Amino acid sequence: MFSPVTSLPQLKGPGMPAIRFKLTCRLAICGLLALAGCATSPPPAGRGAQAPAVPGGSDAPVLLRFDNSRLELQIQGQTCKLQWRGEFPSNAVALMNQALYEMEHHRCQRKIMALDLQGGDIGPAITLGSMLKNRQFNTELLPGSYCHTPCVLVLAAGRQRLLPDSSPPARLLLSQVRPDLDFGQATCATELSPGQQLTLLRYLRAMLPLPTATSLYEKIRQATCRSHETLGAPEALSLGLATGMLPPVSR
Repeated sequence: MFSPVTSLPQLKGPGMPAIRFKLTCRLAICGLLALAGCATSPPPAGRGAQAPAVPGGSDAPVLLRFDNSRLELQIQGQTCKLQWRGEFPSNAVALMNQALYEMEHHRCQRKIMALDLQGGDIGPAITLGSMLKNRQFNTELLPGSYCHTPCVLVLAAGRQRLLPDSSPPARLLLSQVRPDLDFGQATCATELSPGQQLTLLRYLRAMLPLPTATSLYEKIRQATCRSHETLGAPEALSLGLATGMLPPVSR
């Protein structure tokens, strides 16, 4: 971090005022660059990540947790798996940036995002999904998860979108989208603003086959504060939202 200079050394002798002026200018410029994030490379994700010392060389398993959240990065050889549980956090995009920065320092040939997220808004979810799509992640649900609409949008970004063969099974809850505060009214029915409609439909069409995107959009739009559709593995596979099943976990 940049530390402001509170005093300058007292320089004496001929030409010293000019030297002091140049030094002051250089310090001021460096301060502005540091504040803008241009003077140094981005801070490593390790500042927000907590990791134990890992013996055994670079191929040993690594587990990182970011800012005490329930986002974890598991690295095993060339497989990098992000696992995210709990409430969809308000700083989800910042946490994802930290995790992706950390992944750049590893040989991640296979990238996976495993999800069990509740709540959240579609804006951050669409941003996260776009980040995953651009980096060719596969996505999957964790066993027994309840994946609400923002979580479903992130799941939709995967090249492969896999559901666990687990008991209890994972569920996709096509919950109501929170209204735009400048547009939505205090009603039970979903009232998407024109901007929300356009953004959601374009995103789904970019992530999924067109029939799947259109059908999923209508299901989300029809959700209310009292009812919504829930998809299990058979329904998600039939719809085209899921592309396959994970192998059963041996006990």
